[in-house]
Amino acid sequence: MKIKNILSIFLLFCLSTFFAQENKLLDDFIYKLNPEGYSSYKQSEAILQQSTLLANEFSVRLSNFQNLVVSSNPQELLNDFNLKMQEIEKIEAEFNQRFNSQTIKHTANALNSFSSGDTWGAIGGVFGALNSSNQQQKAEMELAQQRQLLINSKNDQMSKIYTKAQELNQAQKNDFIKAAAYAEHKQDEQYNLAFVDNIQCFSNSMKQNFNTYNSSWLNNYCPKPVKSNETPFENKFVTKDVQYSKIADNKFKVFKQTNYEDFRESAISYAASAAKIKPSAKYFAQIADYYYESSTVLSLSNYLAASYYDTNYLNLEQKTRIEELKGNAEIDISEAISKFQKDYLDAFIKTGLDKVIKINDRTILNHAIMMDKPNSVQLILNHYVDGLEQDELTNRIQKVILICTASNSTATLERFIELGVSIDFVLNNYSPIDVAAQYGNLKAFALLLKNSEQKTSYEEKYKNTDVYNNLLTKEKEDKIIEENRKITDNPRNIINDYVMAITGTSNLEDAKKKLLSVTDITTESEIIRSTSYGTMTNSLLTKNKFPNLFYSNDNSAIETYFDGNEGSTVIKIMKEKMTTPFPPNHNLTSKILYQMHIELFYEDLGFKLNYIGTEVINEKLCKKVEIVSPGNNSTVYLYFDTTSKLKIAEQITDKIDFTRNTYFNNYTSIDGIQFSLNQTVNDNFTSKENYNSSTDIQIKSIKLNANIPVSVFKN
Repeated sequence: MKIKNILSIFLLFCLSTFFAQENKLLDDFIYKLNPEGYSSYKQSEAILQQSTLLANEFSVRLSNFQNLVVSSNPQELLNDFNLKMQEIEKIEAEFNQRFNSQTIKHTANALNSFSSGDTWGAIGGVFGALNSSNQQQKAEMELAQQRQLLINSKNDQMSKIYTKAQELNQAQKNDFIKAAAYAEHKQDEQYNLAFVDNIQCFSNSMKQNFNTYNSSWLNNYCPKPVKSNETPFENKFVTKDVQYSKIADNKFKVFKQTNYEDFRESAISYAASAAKIKPSAKYFAQIADYYYESSTVLSLSNYLAASYYDTNYLNLEQKTRIEELKGNAEIDISEAISKFQKDYLDAFIKTGLDKVIKINDRTILNHAIMMDKPNSVQLILNHYVDGLEQDELTNRIQKVILICTASNSTATLERFIELGVSIDFVLNNYSPIDVAAQYGNLKAFALLLKNSEQKTSYEEKYKNTDVYNNLLTKEKEDKIIEENRKITDNPRNIINDYVMAITGTSNLEDAKKKLLSVTDITTESEIIRSTSYGTMTNSLLTKNKFPNLFYSNDNSAIETYFDGNEGSTVIKIMKEKMTTPFPPNHNLTSKILYQMHIELFYEDLGFKLNYIGTEVINEKLCKKVEIVSPGNNSTVYLYFDTTSKLKIAEQITDKIDFTRNTYFNNYTSIDGIQFSLNQTVNDNFTSKENYNSSTDIQIKSIKLNANIPVSVFKN
């Protein structure tokens, strides 16, 4: 009987587990197996549900303490955190007691039923005890998760409070610096600077004592400034301009000591106030001295203003500075024209320096025209024609168009055409097309002729001239070049040019043979990887054998093997090794990934090649080739220098989240083959900012054809 009961219990336990989601099937089965005991089983089932109900009640009670109050007050946050943690402890104690009680009750019921021969009551008791214990374990997991959520929430909010407090410190510090900088009286200045020191001391204290479990780090125990009760005397002995000039000098001295930019600005402001009351060489030179290290334009313009008021006032150092600043201004304004730095150009012209500074003996307008920078030309010209009558304005623009034509500045000419300015005019017996023909400027001649409303007349006028015949010849040549470009810019041809470039041969077949003569490569490198978590340096050894065998080993004890068909990764931990075989899809990918001389086999491997166009990479004009992988899962963009034909960069994207940019530098010949010995790799994950990294690869040595045995590539 005892064995029969035990077997019955075991059988029903297995069946109840199997049919846990199919209660009706279980009920039917038990009813057919033992109709007499079915009612006892159902009564036991009701007892069994008590633990589940208790667990549900626990989850509901616990859910009331899921979230902390959102507050900028750290003490309020900590009080709420401590209160909720205490409540969770109370719930834990109460429910542990109730779960334990349920377990004891069910166990006792099982033993009593078993002794009395009530198999179904025993089953209910066993199930009840097991379920109660299971529900208690589940509750303990919920408690641990809830505690951690509250701790995380508290830490996160406290960190934000700390950051905000430091931001407020910096804002207050900036306010006191500004107040000190513009305080006329020394004692007010010193009082505000004392507050700056106080806040800096407090900020340092916060940083050293920050703790997410208390708010004491928010208490400022640093020495408090004491304000003097003395009222400053009014200075009636010197004029206001002299007072402002003296204040300016004092402010600039503090700037030199502290590097607080507000003090330099206040020094300039007080000196400007002095110059406004009494314009003089002294005050303009004072302003120029203050601007000397920060603004070429404003320093130079004020030195020139000082010279205007008194040609003999400036000392030797200041006169030397003028010549230095003029040289800097020429460089700066040339750069501003080239890069169209609008604010700089505006300031340069408004201060009148365009009338003083020449670039290679040219005005800035003529220099902008010679550089063919339409944005800069238009901005400068806008200043010069502002306020002119229409006839004078038109005359000025027409002169500029003639200069553009003589300079062959076609981009600027196009700008005038886009703006609707007529090019069909005659000024001083010359039209723009006449000037282009006279100077033999073919590009300008072609552009103007194309956009002229008198095209037929001009074609008739110049049909037998050199410039017109050259234009016709150029158009024919352009067509030929375009046809040749279509052939040259075939992506396979671009890659073939690269193969010939790295092998140093002018014949493609010879280049292929030379490249394929390299049957294995051994490389030793130093890899410096930088992420948001820090910088890590590794040495790396790689071996590659034709066609696609691969081995790598870095000093972090990670090895990779691929024998051409199957691969694996081995991680060494202490004296143990953990080997992970490549999955089948990775093995297929590796056949391509580790393919030697892959540039010769793209089409054979199922890649599609497309020519995209040209792009500037690291100041080099490159041809861009798209390599689309089989299955269209990833795309590689290769960039080949149009001059050297070498690969300058490579971009890999999986079209979802990941992009890798690699830049190839320092090509060096190893046994007649060009290799890039320095590579920079930037990995970017669109959705995972902290996963982004930059890696610098320095190749220390490359060995070719070392007859590496196949066994090296097998794990």
